[in-house]
Amino acid sequence: MESPSGIKIILVTHPRTGDVRESLKYIYNLYVEYVVKNPLYSPAMPIRSDPFNMALDQYVRGLG
Repeated sequence: MESPSGIKIILVTHPRTGDVRESLKYIYNLYVEYVVKNPLYSPAMPIRSDPFNMALDQYVRGLG
């Protein structure tokens, strides 16, 4: 998935996994909430956000 801002989100799944668009949208919303809204984040910076990483990890573990 590529967002309107140019961020690309890739979700590696099993070939038989169904539609993942909703998951990609959810992950993008996590990114916006924890990374983009952080006043210390600059688009040129690598993503270093423990709250984002924890929320993403919790979400992905719940998918299985």
